[in-house]
Amino acid sequence: MKKIFFILIILLFIFNLHADEKKENKIVVAIFSGHTSDTENKGCISASGINEYEYNDNISSFFTFMDTKDIHYEVFFARNNIDVKERPEIAKKIGADILIEIHHDSAHPNTLEKLKNEKTKEAWSEVSGFSVFFSKKHRNEDESRNLATFIGFSMLKHGFYPNKYHNLGVYGWHKEFINPIAGVYMAPYYILENVDIPSVIVECGVIANPFEEENLKTDETKRTIADAIHEAVKLYIKGTTVLRKRKEEKTTATQSSSQKLQQQ
Repeated sequence: MKKIFFILIILLFIFNLHADEKKENKIVVAIFSGHTSDTENKGCISASGINEYEYNDNISSFFTFMDTKDIHYEVFFARNNIDVKERPEIAKKIGADILIEIHHDSAHPNTLEKLKNEKTKEAWSEVSGFSVFFSKKHRNEDESRNLATFIGFSMLKHGFYPNKYHNLGVYGWHKEFINPIAGVYMAPYYILENVDIPSVIVECGVIANPFEEENLKTDETKRTIADAIHEAVKLYIKGTTVLRKRKEEKTTATQSSSQKLQQQ
């Protein structure tokens, strides 16, 4: 009986070792769900009264099932209540190669007050659509911009359209449009400026818009958004020599570690 137990322990060790090797060979993408669930930082409120973080968590959950032979997603939910200032260090600790934070959008309170009695989708069109943000102050600005652009065009391909509201300067809400076609903006958000890896924020849609919220509530739409981001990540990795080199380095390091273990 002891012999069988010992064999099982050995097999479990080998299984975990191989699982770690598989993860180490992959590009690691940290997915952070925007905001938190137990503080005042729950994000904006949807037209139907739902906190933004719940929408963020819903879309983030799809990435837990999206690993490929080349990509591993580490997902951190808003309900885990991780402060935004802790997130860069967490990404570093897990060896993340890419960071994406998931959000949903709103509009200035004065805009929402102006639109509150409007009953048509057309009237709300000014505050609708997705946005992708990166920071020019990022230590690797070009790579973050490229990632943002890949995500923006993938969202377009999957049937979504960019939000132009942030560029209108309405009531002082102004962000610099970098690529209007792909919905890419520049913004100095903390998480985008305090990591060394390519990082973006994706505003998946405007939940303060009652017509858009109804669409964003459906599982089909949530899955399509996650698919669009996942497809963009794959294309980005394929198109950047920086990450290909990092993957090669990870594979070489893992193989070296395995050889050392086998020699012991």
